[in-house]
Formats: sequence, structure tokens, C-alpha cells
Amino acid sequence: MNCDLDPKSGLISIIYQVDTEQIRFLENGDSYTHVTQGSGTAVATYDHSVGPYQGKLSLSVTSGPLDLDEFILNFESPPATASVVLRSFSATKSGQSTPADGYSGNFLRLN
Repeated sequence: MNCDLDPKSGLISIIYQVDTEQIRFLENGDSYTHVTQGSGTAVATYDHSVGPYQGKLSLSVTSGPLDLDEFILNFESPPATASVVLRSFSATKSGQSTPADGYSGNFLRLN
């Protein structure tokens, strides 16, 4: 994922590439493998009022596949410095649409 913040609107533009396989379970106990591949775009908003070192990120898919039930991003910020801060974004699908049209989750500082 590549993210870019627009300081005027506060929106985060996202370009992503996805290549996943998920095992999904049906109500009757059967399962199947669901494959999501391709590239797309999304727009996100960030609410920093949740608390110190955390926030709420809401992501809306504008094009392309991102049909995941949930995902976790772990990354370092800023890179190549002595004071590396580890951050995590854990998101779950918002709504029941398939493919997913949005995700919401917490953005946390881990250290």
C-alpha cells in the first residue's frame, strides 16, 4: 500500500496491490479457498481523538479488489533512524457487502 495525505481535505489516498488466499467457512461447516488478486485505490479518514498514540482509521475502497474479511499492517516509522516507532493497523470489514467496500480499525503505536 502506498498512502498520501492531502493536508487540505485530511483524506488519505491509497494505492494498493493485493495477492491473497483466504479459507472461508460457510454456515453448514463447509469451507472454500477465496483468491483476491489485483490492484486498486481507496480513500481513508483518520480520527486522532481516540487517545494518545492511537486513532481510528476508516478505509473506503474506490476501485479494484480488496475482498478481505480482515487485515493487519505492521510497519516502522520513520525508517532509517535510531528512534524507530512500530505501528499497527488492524482492520475488519465494515458491512456485509462482497466484495468489501470499506474497513474500519484501530491504528496503534506498539512501542
